[in-house]
Amino acid sequence: MTIIGLLLLLLLAAWAYSVCILSGYVSSPIVIEYFPDLVLPKSFSELGDSIGVINGVFTAVAVILALYAIFLQQKSIKQQSI
Repeated sequence: MTIIGLLLLLLLAAWAYSVCILSGYVSSPIVIEYFPDLVLPKSFSELGDSIGVINGVFTAVAVILALYAIFLQQKSIKQQSI
């Protein structure tokens, strides 16, 4: 597995863990320590709003990785044609 694959797996795990924290299934002492005023969502609509913010961050990372993949493919094609 390449480094990019491991990075994607790590990001997916971080996303899943953040959803578990926001939904209240997992209690995290670190989150409670640094965000004492954090209120867990009371409905699915509030949970969706919370996850929407996180999804925006992961979408930006996905776009950056897609551009990097295009760059690597272009570099590979140039090496093959030489």
